[in-house]
Amino acid sequence: MQTASAVEQLYEKFRHDPAAKQVLSWLARYQNRVTETVVDRVAGALPNVSSGTVLGLFREMHRLKFGELKLGRHGQKTRILWTAHPGDIGKQFLELISAEMRAWPNEVDIEPETVQDLEAATENLSLTPQLHGNSTRLAEGERELTRGLLSPDASFRLIVRGKIGPKEIERLIKKLEFDKQILAGDHS
Repeated sequence: MQTASAVEQLYEKFRHDPAAKQVLSWLARYQNRVTETVVDRVAGALPNVSSGTVLGLFREMHRLKFGELKLGRHGQKTRILWTAHPGDIGKQFLELISAEMRAWPNEVDIEPETVQDLEAATENLSLTPQLHGNSTRLAEGERELTRGLLSPDASFRLIVRGKIGPKEIERLIKKLEFDKQILAGDHS
């Protein structure tokens, strides 16, 4: 198993990269010993993740000694030959994400009059649950902005419609923080 330090370096480099998180979440599902993973197999299994993204992640994993990157030549596909267990790497990465999420402030100050503004601003955004690869059809004009794991038995997809920029993402974060407060009150 690779040292926590190397996983932390991987986390620091890719913690804000949704596609890399998706790849590492996918790797976390490995339970049995795996000797290699082909770049195109990962990219083909994950919508919205390019081979270039997987290759960039595998290059960094090679640098951190998680495995040896073999570029495709003479009919061989580009792949990583693992020296560490990819499932362990992915799980440790997800644990770092969970730890960061637990460290977020528990209380969010949102003025009651901003609730209507937030709801209006996020009208074109919806969180659609997705478990175990089931797919939801997108309506015309919709696209999947991101997807990921929330816990071992919960995942999400963020479906958007229209122009989405930093301002809209910030409004979504505030809305989710407000919803979290409401849910926390329901469980008290």
